[in-house]
Amino acid sequence: MIDHDLLRRYQAAFGNTFVAMRWAERPDDAVNRMMRDALGGTGPVVTDSRIAGEQADGDKDMSLKTELAFFVVEARNGWLVRADGFVYGPYASFVLALNGAVHEAQAAGDCGFASLVLIQTSAGQPYQAAWTYGRDTYPVAGGR
Repeated sequence: MIDHDLLRRYQAAFGNTFVAMRWAERPDDAVNRMMRDALGGTGPVVTDSRIAGEQADGDKDMSLKTELAFFVVEARNGWLVRADGFVYGPYASFVLALNGAVHEAQAAGDCGFASLVLIQTSAGQPYQAAWTYGRDTYPVAGGR
């Protein structure tokens, strides 16, 4: 079972995109194991303090947190943001999509994910980090 306040914050941060069943698909780190056990009814109640305790055991630089990438992509009907199997948008411009991605990544970071926003400078090029939770300012300076 997950603490009701914690679950409410996850749902507020992710809106309609938060699906508890998706935890089964996440990497096998300590926090995700804790969430899977709780959702499956085999573990103790998950609270902020339990998550913080798991993260404090050697994860000060977020290297062991579950990474959640938000990709800004161009589509026929505008710009989209894709993350963890979900699609946000369409947005009328790249700037709006980038700001939407940063907003979602900030919410994910506040919930304990190592989140970042990835963009392509041109079609066919590799994605590059445009914004990283905990490193870059929020909201984005100058509204990019």
